[in-house]
Amino acid sequence: MPKFFNYFFLLFTFICFSQEVIQTTIIDSIPFEAEKFIGTDAYKNYYFIKKNTLVKVNNNKSISYQNLTLGKITFVDIQNPLQIVLFYKDFNTIVLLDNQLNETTQVNGNNFGLIWETIGLSRQNSLWFFDTNSMKFGLFNLIENKFQLISNPLNEKIKLTRSSYNNFYWLNEENELFSINYFGKINSYEKIPDAENYEIISQNDYLYSKNQKIFYFPNNKTYEIVVDKNTFSNFCYKDGILSIFTNNFVINYKIKLP
Repeated sequence: MPKFFNYFFLLFTFICFSQEVIQTTIIDSIPFEAEKFIGTDAYKNYYFIKKNTLVKVNNNKSISYQNLTLGKITFVDIQNPLQIVLFYKDFNTIVLLDNQLNETTQVNGNNFGLIWETIGLSRQNSLWFFDTNSMKFGLFNLIENKFQLISNPLNEKIKLTRSSYNNFYWLNEENELFSINYFGKINSYEKIPDAENYEIISQNDYLYSKNQKIFYFPNNKTYEIVVDKNTFSNFCYKDGILSIFTNNFVINYKIKLP
């Protein structure tokens, strides 16, 4: 009887605490040399930062953009491949590029009394931003060259931001997730796991990486995504394709999220 009980207890423990996994199927592996992998767009273009230059690659053809006068590239938003956004935090400047990486617009926050901490592409030719002077979120209209502050002052530090056309997401230092919409409404969500990189799909779905593993976290349930590489520096997810960057290759996997 004791042996049966021990066996049953171990089996129960294994079932309760074993982590569910999501299997992947490798699609291809593409060699690259770069310092940072930005991601892929809807047209299967790959974006990298190499020697402080934004590089766009497709079918072994590449184009690039570099602006040495603005310092280091802090952030790149490729949500819209026809309007790529670069942020140069040291010079408080945003640069917009077309699909050939030609510069179309350059905006300096100092000209508007704004100190941008972070930015992101929004809808209707606008940019999300967080201003450290007012400690408020806002929208900058690129057509009218005007801005609007849309929140009350934020009394905590921002750890990470991600954007979509309709929402701007941020994590605080406690790893609590929030979002603000185009009309200034703020929503709060559950605390999410501490991690190195995040891919926010929606307010209830995220991918994150930690200790060289990638996890899917929908509605407070954790799945490990199985990949065949032990080391990688970044990843992105788009339309059922998980891409990981190993400093030498971009490896694309087909996955099906539950």
